[in-house]
Amino acid sequence: MITNYTTAFRYLFYHPKIGTWMGATPEQLVKIENYQLNTVALAGTQLFSENVVWQPKELQEQQFVTDFITNELRPFSKNIVVSEPFTTKAGLLAHIKTTISAILNNNLVL
Repeated sequence: MITNYTTAFRYLFYHPKIGTWMGATPEQLVKIENYQLNTVALAGTQLFSENVVWQPKELQEQQFVTDFITNELRPFSKNIVVSEPFTTKAGLLAHIKTTISAILNNNLVL
């Protein structure tokens, strides 16, 4: 997994009730540093090729995910910045990715 998914978040953990889990994901859940929040919206998946073509359904799903994340951030942050969607490679797969950043409100306890 370390060799095949070099740009992914790779994990291995054990939980006493559900056992051992191992995986790799191209998604960054969240990174917060000095009230600066960074995350991504990721949707749409297909085998990677040099000429990836996204269908309207996949682009719409990506927009749903992006809108959900930004709507959830609004009450807790300001200055939300959303990139244009772009294709990213993760292992042998391609995904549609949108980067999202925001400044968290100062009254939040981190």
